[in-house]
Amino acid sequence: MAEKKKFVITPFRPNVQMNSEAAKGIWRALKDAIVEIHGKNASSLSFEELYRNAYNLVLHKHGELLYAGVTESVTEHLRANAARVSSKPDDQLLAELTAQWDDHKITMVMIRDILMYMDRTYVMQRKKKPVYDLGLQIFLEQIARHADVKDRLRELLLRNIHSERTGEVVDRSQLKNILSMSWACSPSACTSRTLRGASSRPQRTFIGTSRRTSSHRTRAPSTCARRRRACRRSSSAWHTI
Repeated sequence: MAEKKKFVITPFRPNVQMNSEAAKGIWRALKDAIVEIHGKNASSLSFEELYRNAYNLVLHKHGELLYAGVTESVTEHLRANAARVSSKPDDQLLAELTAQWDDHKITMVMIRDILMYMDRTYVMQRKKKPVYDLGLQIFLEQIARHADVKDRLRELLLRNIHSERTGEVVDRSQLKNILSMSWACSPSACTSRTLRGASSRPQRTFIGTSRRTSSHRTRAPSTCARRRRACRRSSSAWHTI
């Protein structure tokens, strides 16, 4: 009696490999979708189809094309926005920066969802920065550290902190939002590569200003302790700007 062959289910493997031209065509479609997301037209997109296209690119060994393309696309968008932010006068800069940051976080969540498979495979295998963290880093580099924004932002924050310490009324929610932007790019949220090369001068300036201002007023011990804790948390975030 003939021995029965063991039945084995093998994983599906496409017979036809995706060539570079086909991969570039799929990436162009994904890039157009990212442009639509940045333009707040995401409702017209099929996220299931976009996810499948990104999945196929990574599956067919075109992860580098996808990762590099996303980096370039997000950078181009933020570079254009940086010109808009930097053109704002001082009395509008913090509000504009906050609005841009809030929009960017929303769009990066959408882009991250499309590229989830790449995050779980290609990004981990190549030890690259996850897509969402990559977007935060690009925002920091292109907008928060823009030549016409960085120094003004530092001075505006210090001015607001000084005003608050001396009892003047300031927009605390706006100040909190800007510091939250910095915290999102701190070592606890992003890798240490985000902060490589950052200067310690802003941190020293921040702490020095806070100490000088606090010395002009006498506070209860518990209030001073709370202020010092807040100062340490703020200076940690400040260090990323």
